[in-house]
Amino acid sequence: MIESIILLLSTLFCNGVSCYIGYQLLGTFTFCSKLWNWVILISGALFLAFGWYFLFNMTAYSQISLLSLWIFPFVISKNSRKVAFVVYPFIYFASSMLSSIGTFIAMVIGHSNFDEVISNFWQMLFVLLFQLIIMFVFFIVKKLIARDAYIILTVRQIVIFYTVIFCSVALLSIIVALEGIVSNELGMNMLLVFASIACASLLFLAVYQAYLNTNQKLLREKNQLQADFQKMQQMYYETILKQNEDIRKFKHDINGHLQTIRYLNMEENVQDLEEYLQKIEQQTSIDLQTRYTGNKMIDILLVDLCNQANLNGIEVHVDGYLPNQLAIEEFDLTTVCFNLFKNALEATSQVTEKHKRYIDIFIDYVDLSHLVLEVKNGISQKVVIEGNHVRTTKEDVRNHGIGLRNVISTVEKYDGYLNLDSTETEFIAKVFL
Repeated sequence: MIESIILLLSTLFCNGVSCYIGYQLLGTFTFCSKLWNWVILISGALFLAFGWYFLFNMTAYSQISLLSLWIFPFVISKNSRKVAFVVYPFIYFASSMLSSIGTFIAMVIGHSNFDEVISNFWQMLFVLLFQLIIMFVFFIVKKLIARDAYIILTVRQIVIFYTVIFCSVALLSIIVALEGIVSNELGMNMLLVFASIACASLLFLAVYQAYLNTNQKLLREKNQLQADFQKMQQMYYETILKQNEDIRKFKHDINGHLQTIRYLNMEENVQDLEEYLQKIEQQTSIDLQTRYTGNKMIDILLVDLCNQANLNGIEVHVDGYLPNQLAIEEFDLTTVCFNLFKNALEATSQVTEKHKRYIDIFIDYVDLSHLVLEVKNGISQKVVIEGNHVRTTKEDVRNHGIGLRNVISTVEKYDGYLNLDSTETEFIAKVFL
């Protein structure tokens, strides 16, 4: 009885840790930081596990664990909780595949069959320990090699995951069913080991393929960002050329205008003088505000932002100074500013109240190696922020948020700081690189 309870708790613990690592490996989910959520999870999982064990006399610990840990997604932030529930069976079965390998290895070592292994206390502890060690190895490898890597979970990707799981489980089930028919026990056990390793490799390839697909999508996003920025550069230089041309024309006619102004002043014709000055102002229309911060890259983005904001009746205020020579790479600087400016413009464009249609930008630097950026914009309602992620209201939930992820990734690259905050009327993004 005591050994059974120890095995039940060990299986629950092992699979719970494996699920946690599995969600971490996908890199898409943010866990709740409140201790209370974890207390509820552990208590609920224990309650369900002992309920299945005592009330329904279930002795299949792996199945008990599967049915008890389905509440695991409740410790994941709300903005990705639904997807966490969808992929929970995949994460559970993928990690359990490792325990299958351990089980078949134990069968080979102990010259025993499947039923003998799962009923043996020490062999089952070996199986659980094997699963846990392999999951930790995967976790450490990801932290060392691809710490910031994550997977965008589309419907197509989830279908691929479950197809691989179905094929793997079907293959192992067929081989296990043949165990009682084949007379060569050692050969059969070796076949089970190699088949389970092949299935685990297939699962690994499915996850790796998901990483590759995500990287391709992010690469397309970066290429699109680069293309947009090149268009902004062209518009920026065209604006400068137009202003230079306007200034040149104005300089050419300045003597004539001065003579007319001097004459009207001598005649003390105040009304005609005022009308003439207004006419000069209307005809020249020279906008000298193409230099916002002094940094060419950021000013290009700000020119585009201000042009789009003016078309939408949004007022933009820019304050601060930024030199051209910074320790921060130009592409990373563009990624952070472009996405924050774009998000601010999108959010403010949805505001109907005129006094809330504004964007305030402050930018500064510290010893040429650190950047301080603050972007404030009006909003129609308070934004829900969970774990420094914005809960989107867009229909395209899967694709939305990639820009913010790029910002977070860039901030982490420089060991910087990002803080998102919201009041009832204003959204604030602060970045320190």
